[in-house]
Amino acid sequence: MLKFSIYVFVSLFIISVSPTAEARVCYDIFPLDYFRQNPQAQELTLESHRLAEQLSKTNNKAKELWLSWKIRSLHHKFSDLFPLPDDHPGPLFIWSYFYPEPFWPTLFIHGRFRARVWYLDEPRRRNLEYEWTEQGVKNVQTGEPLRGPKHWIVVIGLDRKIYLSHDIQQLPIYFCHSSFFAGMPVLFAGAIEFERDGTVSLLSNNSGHYHPSSRHLNWAATYMRSLGFKIPDSAIHPY
Repeated sequence: MLKFSIYVFVSLFIISVSPTAEARVCYDIFPLDYFRQNPQAQELTLESHRLAEQLSKTNNKAKELWLSWKIRSLHHKFSDLFPLPDDHPGPLFIWSYFYPEPFWPTLFIHGRFRARVWYLDEPRRRNLEYEWTEQGVKNVQTGEPLRGPKHWIVVIGLDRKIYLSHDIQQLPIYFCHSSFFAGMPVLFAGAIEFERDGTVSLLSNNSGHYHPSSRHLNWAATYMRSLGFKIPDSAIHPY
């Protein structure tokens, strides 16, 4: 009984200090600058978030399945707005379980905490763009070399740019693969590790949100090599 009371108290406390979904997942989240001049892409993104919010507020299974299907349909329309590389196996979509994640309450459920996921807007995402230079991997905006822990999560967006961050699992908000592009489709999502000289020591298609295939992994390795990244064959690890 005491243990249960502690869980309830902590959950209520986290909810009280967490930003509201409306404040954190604003309806001006557009994954690319291109959206500013593209009303169709804007509307698809807005509709996706509206449906996800509805989905988060219902326990009706039939309605949940219908909304999941409709959101996926919107995401396919979204990806159709962007031409894919000729050799790409197809855009990646987050699994339907995660559709309402930006509106999830931070609660202790089924033995673990489930928290809202932090979705980035375009200016914040731009700060996580990286590229290969003669001096190694550097942040595109600041020119600073890659620093920090060895392990990173990586996403290649429909804009064909490389984004890196840490997989932050700290309550009340998580940062995951879906955070970069606000839950919208991407070309690749996985894990990456670097040596001190910038050489990739591990590239994996490990993403619970997007579930990329080994074909996506091989495409990502080939594409990143074309940008200058040093990726030996031994570094490629299918998940």
